[in-house]
Amino acid sequence: MPKAIDLTGQRFGRLVVTKRVENKGNHRCWECSCDCGNITIVPVGHLRSGNTRSCGCLIENNGQNIKKIAKDYNQTNPNLLKSKIQINNKSGVKGVCWCKSSGKWVAHIGFRCKTYTLGKFDDINDAIAARKAAEGKYYKPVLEEYENQKKVESNER
Repeated sequence: MPKAIDLTGQRFGRLVVTKRVENKGNHRCWECSCDCGNITIVPVGHLRSGNTRSCGCLIENNGQNIKKIAKDYNQTNPNLLKSKIQINNKSGVKGVCWCKSSGKWVAHIGFRCKTYTLGKFDDINDAIAARKAAEGKYYKPVLEEYENQKKVESNER
């Protein structure tokens, strides 16, 4: 891997890089402070490409940036919770990946603009179970609230 460039103090959209943190797989990551006050961990490639410009509080709408904190859903974008699995995913499950350095499966989940590691597991099925349990605990209530709110709004029209 090429030598890392120090990004500390640099601004990328609403994010200001505060420090270098542990890699996620083969990706160098940086802790960033968002203008909204949240802290987030972002791979260097996402910062430099412009793919990540906020902790998640910046929503794209028809090509125009709209600053919106998702207060109604605890700073969580319900549409991202339902997003499809990434094309480069090797486990077949969102939030479960193989860690070469430890030789274990790692389960993680993103919620309220932060990523939480759920554990490292010898068996992929244990990692998947941990991820599914966390989805039930964190995502399910948000998605239910979101769907209920959509029903109320459609009935008001």
